[in-house]
Amino acid sequence: MLISPVMTPILALGYGLSVLDSFVVRKSAKLLLLEVAVSIIVSSLYFMISPISYPSSEIISRTSPTIWDVIIAFAGGVAGIIGTRKKQANNIVPGVAIATALMPPLCTIGYSISVLKWEYFLGSSYLFVINSAFI
Repeated sequence: MLISPVMTPILALGYGLSVLDSFVVRKSAKLLLLEVAVSIIVSSLYFMISPISYPSSEIISRTSPTIWDVIIAFAGGVAGIIGTRKKQANNIVPGVAIATALMPPLCTIGYSISVLKWEYFLGSSYLFVINSAFI
């Protein structure tokens, strides 16, 4: 969760939207789509060759988001806003990435594609969109 390749384009997309810079929005949206696609492809390939044949509790928990997931994503987004307003250096970006957990839903999407469980795909996609929006 700490290494979140999709965090930077999400932050750039938010910045571009906040200052109404269409160039930054387009560039960050393209990069976000590319990084999400690569993450899903890599996780799908991993689960196709992996000996994991049944969904663990961690995978299941990412397939049916609850109101708690929304609250956690919102709290992580608020923490990100507060942290970026400080003048001194901080490590808020890794904290927000951990709190909102961007990569586990993407890996769950990859798992759902590899085992053809479309209800897992929809649930984990929804969780990823929620987490991304609240960042």
